[in-house]
Amino acid sequence: MTGRRWRGMVACLALWLLGVKRLPAPVEELSDTPTPRPQAEAKEAARAKPVRTEPKPMVKHSVAPSPVQPPSFGGKWVGTISQGVAGTMTVTLTINPTGTSVIENSKGAAFTHRSTPVGSTLTWKAGWLNEITWTFTPNSDGATAAVTSTSSYGVNGSATFRRQ
Repeated sequence: MTGRRWRGMVACLALWLLGVKRLPAPVEELSDTPTPRPQAEAKEAARAKPVRTEPKPMVKHSVAPSPVQPPSFGGKWVGTISQGVAGTMTVTLTINPTGTSVIENSKGAAFTHRSTPVGSTLTWKAGWLNEITWTFTPNSDGATAAVTSTSSYGVNGSATFRRQ
């Protein structure tokens, strides 16, 4: 195959890949119906008789324990991270308050991803083939977060992002 023909085929392939549209994320439906109790547990509950007890005096505590607050993912976060062959780039992540979606802006392009909060970390998939796994973990200061992006294609970056 001649060099000219080879370059033409590579150029056609590159143009075709640029025109490929990304598919939307799959739709998941959640059920609001409760899980039924096993029959043995239901029978035991029916047989149990209430036990009569004497009322105890109420004790008031002066300090109520504060509930553990989930991390605040929401907001605009900016950082510089290595993206393999794409190089090191400045990325802006705009995360909704519930942590269920991320808008990734870099080099003038914006992509929206569905994200999943798991404990104190947020995860989502990105890339043309959803091959890049991102993690986002806010630090206790509320102003910075540890961010990683990894894939089997050489995108292995980690950085500290700052809240804007």
